[in-house]
Amino acid sequence: MDAALREVAEEVGITSLEHYPDFRSSIDYTFRRAGQMVHKEVHFFLARTAQEGRLLREELLEMRWLPFPEALDTLTYPEQREVLRRAEEFLSRH
Repeated sequence: MDAALREVAEEVGITSLEHYPDFRSSIDYTFRRAGQMVHKEVHFFLARTAQEGRLLREELLEMRWLPFPEALDTLTYPEQREVLRRAEEFLSRH
């Protein structure tokens, strides 16, 4: 979790997060880079903040806060949409 908090602070300037420790989701996939297969595992955490945040890293193109339906429609991959659905279900129960 420390690495995730550090990344959020470095990339979007959000330093005050209330982490939901009972929620965690992961996806993994494989893709080809420079002719070699690369395996990637991504861990998702859930947190809330009152800070707006701002783009601090040039590799980031955009940052938006969206209501759940719009966020769901924005995601490209079904695995990412499933993680967002799980987060929404978690929040509705807590």
